[in-house]
Amino acid sequence: MAPRTAVERLLALGFTALILAALVLGVTDALSAIDTLGVVGIVLVLHAVALVRNIRLGPLWILQCVLTVALGALLAASALVPSGGAESGVTGQGTAFDVSVAHGRILSLSTSLTAKCTSGKTWSANWSPANGRQVHVAMTGRAFSTRERSELQYAGGIVARAAFLLSGRFTGPASAQGTVRLVARFYRGGREWSACDSLAVPWAVGPGASFRLRQVAPR
Repeated sequence: MAPRTAVERLLALGFTALILAALVLGVTDALSAIDTLGVVGIVLVLHAVALVRNIRLGPLWILQCVLTVALGALLAASALVPSGGAESGVTGQGTAFDVSVAHGRILSLSTSLTAKCTSGKTWSANWSPANGRQVHVAMTGRAFSTRERSELQYAGGIVARAAFLLSGRFTGPASAQGTVRLVARFYRGGREWSACDSLAVPWAVGPGASFRLRQVAPR
């Protein structure tokens, strides 16, 4: 076999680097499934051109095949993450739960919960944060979590310090589930007057949301 030219060596290394970059970025969620698929398409086109022009890629072809298979597995896993749209569902308290998604990222969500208080009463609150504004939604693969704290002023000098805590996971191209919790402490004159806690409430959105609530384990 004749030695490969500098161009052939450069092409082989370039193909491998391109696949490795797509694999790393896809695993870290820096690329969406569609973006990763586009990179795979570019690599396949370049390989086809190399074959037509009889450009030898050498032993790196084996590594490239392995990496391409790994990218295929990544794309299959990425199919479980919604690419975009709004999904509706329900919480374990029977309240609505809505999520807006784009490119596998949560844009906003909306729900409401009721918490039981030490005073014997209940306290309800609505929550409609936007990602990047009121909250930052942390993503790890298909799992995500966030929280928001707020302070409210009431008549009589009562101050409420409340927080919503959310965790969840995408379970399909149009579904997700998890838990959400509302906690609050009320102060009057600098002293705690009452404390409220909904505990972890399951939620689910997408097809079969009500049925899937039973599959959500409290955290």
